[in-house]
Amino acid sequence: MNFKNLLRGTFIFTLWTFLFFLWFHWFLLTNWDFDILLGYHWQYIFQQWWYGGWVIQGSYYWIFVLSLFFAIPVWLMGFFFFASINYTQLIEKLFWDWIYQKKTKKLQKQSKKIRVRKKKSYKEIRPKPLASTIDTIQTAVSASDGQEPGFFMDESRRRFSEETPHFSHRELPEDLSTSSPFSAASSFSGEEQPLSVEPTIEPLHEDLEAIIRKSGAHVQKGVHLGEDVIDYVAFGQKDAYLVLLDNEPGDWLADEERFNDEDPLWFSESSHRVSPLTVLRRAADRLKTTLEKEGISLTSHILLVKTKGNIINAEDMKDVWKEMNVTVARTDVGMPEELPSFTDAFPTNVEPMSEDVFASVETALGKGE
Repeated sequence: MNFKNLLRGTFIFTLWTFLFFLWFHWFLLTNWDFDILLGYHWQYIFQQWWYGGWVIQGSYYWIFVLSLFFAIPVWLMGFFFFASINYTQLIEKLFWDWIYQKKTKKLQKQSKKIRVRKKKSYKEIRPKPLASTIDTIQTAVSASDGQEPGFFMDESRRRFSEETPHFSHRELPEDLSTSSPFSAASSFSGEEQPLSVEPTIEPLHEDLEAIIRKSGAHVQKGVHLGEDVIDYVAFGQKDAYLVLLDNEPGDWLADEERFNDEDPLWFSESSHRVSPLTVLRRAADRLKTTLEKEGISLTSHILLVKTKGNIINAEDMKDVWKEMNVTVARTDVGMPEELPSFTDAFPTNVEPMSEDVFASVETALGKGE
């Protein structure tokens, strides 16, 4: 490829991309209020539709999804089409040939001989007699007797026309009249919008410590188990409940699989962290080891409570968490709403631990720090 062809292809690529982008942006914004330049519109699709298990229903949404899907193929087809055109020949055909033909026709017109046409005599072009015209009109009126004036249809055709329902191409199906979801995603006022779309939810006002004490269990707050700090540890006669509050805002993709012997990670749009369930399981092992040194054996139960943010794949992780024998709940503004509240997740009746054993537990945990 020489420099001339490279320059030609670059020019066509730049111009076609610019024009296609302007048209595609206008097309989506006009029909669905979707602005491809706004990041939170794309996040709305991934959070509320993709991870929310959205099912496409109606031609209104089908056309939108297909428009996004075929945008790149249409752009590529358009680029290759315009790149295959020989613009030199096209310009010559549309411009130079047009001028040449215009000049040629002008010269040919001037060279034509002037023809004199002989006018017809009055006898040849005179009108028909008025009497014959009147007879024709009377015949037409008698043939149309019994019909409405100006209505030239027989009875059967008129009946069919009246019974046929009215149709207009302006009448759209119900799904096309659906309002766009992106019109509610933001106000389009030009003001700066947050990059993340935080779902609105009514806060759950729960006093976690009061709920634990009401169940009959003894509770300790801010328990240090190795390098981890657990918000609440509740003790019963045979059970220990480790409760960790997840206060991380934003949307998180939960993953509990190890990779290259590394701890499982939870991912957000811009960062990642060790799975809080891994932190709880590690703390439960440390608690078991610490208590066994004092001759106390308890069954550990893990409870993660989401207080802020959203676990976008919680529905898919329910079976995984069940196999891990852990519980994930929510309180305050934690999401999603499918998660049980802390009140529903924590047991209502816990067999209380004796004061002497609880004192030994406190002593063992104090040594562990």
